[in-house]
Amino acid sequence: MSADNPSEPCMAEPEIAKSRHWTYDDYMRLPDDGKRYEILWGELIVSPSASYRHQLVIARMTDALSEFLRGRDLGQWLPSPMDIVLAEDSIVQPDLLFFRKGRSLESARHGIHVPPDLAFEVMSPSSEARDADEKRRLYAQYGVREYWLVDPDPKRIDVFVFDAGAIVSHGEFTSGDAASPDVLPGFRVSLATLFA
Repeated sequence: MSADNPSEPCMAEPEIAKSRHWTYDDYMRLPDDGKRYEILWGELIVSPSASYRHQLVIARMTDALSEFLRGRDLGQWLPSPMDIVLAEDSIVQPDLLFFRKGRSLESARHGIHVPPDLAFEVMSPSSEARDADEKRRLYAQYGVREYWLVDPDPKRIDVFVFDAGAIVSHGEFTSGDAASPDVLPGFRVSLATLFA
């Protein structure tokens, strides 16, 4: 059980397969066993299922996005699991994705082969370092325009904007704030509601 919530079991560290350079073809042969598989620069990451709190934050963000986008022809948001193929050796599953109107999401193979305009990742103990560093650099490299790194404990959102591969901090939002993405003008989410 975790120290901050005795009823919540500890999350196991993700399994990392380092014995080879993994590719999209390898990824397509992985079992459909309920685990979350990603490949970051050829390294296979196998993560345990998410915690209740992690999923609750995603559900609340989903509600906020759905309400805002209803009746507006601005684009498409998608929840995980959805494979985003950034490169042959980099396949990710952000918790939530947003693609602005006009983006072609058709794909010849499984998954979506274009980077999202906005990626949301909700951190968990097993993914914190990877989400904050490796995925941030990966998203910058492959053309994701904006990245929200959501940390349920200590109830914070770090927003990063990527421009020509450069990573620019767009702000750190805490419990009394409301956060708003550049790529989705007019959308605001209250952190108090998100983390209630």
